[in-house]
Amino acid sequence: MSSNANNSTDSEAFRSAIAAADAQRCRNYSKIAKEFNVCRTTLSRRHRGITQSISMAHQTKETALSLHQENELVKYINTLSDRGIPPTLRLTQNLTENMVKTPLGKNWLPRFIERHPNELHSLYLNTFNLTQKRADNHHCLELYFKLVS
Repeated sequence: MSSNANNSTDSEAFRSAIAAADAQRCRNYSKIAKEFNVCRTTLSRRHRGITQSISMAHQTKETALSLHQENELVKYINTLSDRGIPPTLRLTQNLTENMVKTPLGKNWLPRFIERHPNELHSLYLNTFNLTQKRADNHHCLELYFKLVS
């Protein structure tokens, strides 16, 4: 691979190179890789379906829920919050594990919350940083006492 070859397998150059390989009857991966300035072996493996881009692998294999399922979970969590039922971390993890029928990794829930910061309305799923934890958060205390009363 040349030192200035495009290493990003999600780039437009890679997508164009794969399209060019699809269009050719007799594929010459070296020629196509030089033309689009991409890695020949990665192009060959991606085109033959042996490997896939990192983002595609993340979407298909490494996530417990599909994008649609995650959106439905966000809606359900927001519904619970609107009804006054606090969707705690444990409750949310139990709901998700019941959906996928397998235990989740220890980092799945914090990553889920990071992926949907603007959609989740629940304050119970927001994590505290150390400075917030040291100080009394008036808004969270007020919310707690509203739920208790």
